[in-house]
Amino acid sequence: MGEFWDNLVKALGQVEKASQVKDIKACALLLRLLPSLRRSSSLESITNAYKAFYSTDPSWGQSSSSSKLQFSSPEVEAYLNILICMVLIKENHIDSSKEIALAQIEKHQAYTAQPFVAKLFYYFALSCEIKQELDEKPFLDWYRQACLRHDNFIQATLINVILRFFLLKNKVQQAQDFADRTGFPENAPYSEIARNQYYLGRINALRLNYAEALNRLIQAQRKAPENSGAGFKLAVEKLKVVVQLLMGEIPVRKTLVGYKGLGAYVDLVRAVRSGELERYNQVIANYQNAFNEDMNLSLVARLRHIVIKAGLKKINIAYSVIALKDIAHKLGLPLTDTEFIVAKAIRDGVIEATVDHEKAVLRSKVLEDVYRTNEPQHAFQKRIAFCMDLRNDTVRAMQFPQEKKEAEEHNEEIEIELIEDDDDF
Repeated sequence: MGEFWDNLVKALGQVEKASQVKDIKACALLLRLLPSLRRSSSLESITNAYKAFYSTDPSWGQSSSSSKLQFSSPEVEAYLNILICMVLIKENHIDSSKEIALAQIEKHQAYTAQPFVAKLFYYFALSCEIKQELDEKPFLDWYRQACLRHDNFIQATLINVILRFFLLKNKVQQAQDFADRTGFPENAPYSEIARNQYYLGRINALRLNYAEALNRLIQAQRKAPENSGAGFKLAVEKLKVVVQLLMGEIPVRKTLVGYKGLGAYVDLVRAVRSGELERYNQVIANYQNAFNEDMNLSLVARLRHIVIKAGLKKINIAYSVIALKDIAHKLGLPLTDTEFIVAKAIRDGVIEATVDHEKAVLRSKVLEDVYRTNEPQHAFQKRIAFCMDLRNDTVRAMQFPQEKKEAEEHNEEIEIELIEDDDDF
């Protein structure tokens, strides 16, 4: 407990200094110390910390220490309660975590405690999700109060919580309406911006707006922390792979190899790329539980027509003339539906060919040079848009010095040692 106790006292001391000078930015940065404290803590150590601060034993255990924490700032209390909630969730004391978070949320908090209260909302929502209590009504009420107080940190967290609850209950339309009617704060933390982009990407994917969904997921990857948040990055990459396949694109192999835990999606990409419907059905049968846990099963089921299109493209390139019954055999399609499927692919511009209905054959046309089409122009425009978005985000992310010299002097006195980036994804 010695090392944990020393780090905890030092972190709470930094919170006390930040609260005295009313520096909300320093308070937000101090949240990055919590993951390291959580990893080095245990149920016994956090019980001792609770007893040292409140001078009473908690409901989940008894303290064996007589140490005291002499801090009077309400920000320190909120910060300590965040750590307590984190450890209780890790130790599977979900009900106790909910009680601690709710009791702290209902207290009157100062402006500088915004980042801490927002994090308490996050862990309260996480506890509700673990207990399968997905009721968004109290969070909507808290969101209205946060809007009236202009609490940007709390607004950002509650928007993401509400969107997640809607998605977990498959209320995609309500999630879309809520996202359209609320404005996400521009100065929100990067972790919340990344989450919001991920949820918006999932909403757009479910609503068949794949281009916008892919753009949102790319933004989520860019806003995610560089050295942590592995679970969040993996979830974004899984959804991104499925969206790319639905758009008719094959993900880059180098990207797939760079992530661990993408075995099911690598096999899915191979099945779609091969254009073999039987192989695609086998992948779904083998990894149905994995796709369901990732909430991507409904999107993966949409890939059937993409597999058929990929197979038709290969056949169109390989054969100048081929019988429809041979196409049905190669793709594993019913013979009665093959002619309709091929005709629809021709109408949608998937392949350049004609159907001879009398002879029941498919005649491929000579493929044109791609540089005679508008495809290079569209690809170039896509790259330009990406570079402009990157430039605009960089300009918005620039930090300018504060106007008051006193605030700068106080900030120099606060020493914030960032052990590791926030990994609460």
